[in-house]
Amino acid sequence: NSGVLHLFEGGTDLGDSILREDDAWAHYEFGNGAQEPTSIRLVGDWSGDGVSEIGVGQASSGAGGGTLFIISPDTPGVHDADDSYSVIEGDTDYHNVNYGSNLSSRPGDYNGDGAVDLIVGDYGYGDAAAGMERAGSIFVTYGN
Repeated sequence: NSGVLHLFEGGTDLGDSILREDDAWAHYEFGNGAQEPTSIRLVGDWSGDGVSEIGVGQASSGAGGGTLFIISPDTPGVHDADDSYSVIEGDTDYHNVNYGSNLSSRPGDYNGDGAVDLIVGDYGYGDAAAGMERAGSIFVTYGN
């Protein structure tokens, strides 16, 4: 099984529609054995094309720190993880397998430089040796 995201074009007449995978405008496949996405949100315009990118968080199955894919919804068809605008890997120095499990619902410019910034949560982040296993944390990534 693979983590897959299907994007459908919107409209005002979707109320009675039945949407199937084959009707999707774009498909993003994250690889065989990949975890299903744990969070999906618009994250603001990172590429500068005037269209908001989509953040897709994917918790780790235990070996990694979790991953956040920033994808640009500008090209129809079938895509894989290598087609992402950006891929951000979670830190594995601590018990941290849930990076990308939460994304800010309000992308904004938090450092005042004019670029959209990103806030990402990891509820499992923590240092077991310091007695803070799974304390949780948020991470800010400044856009440019």
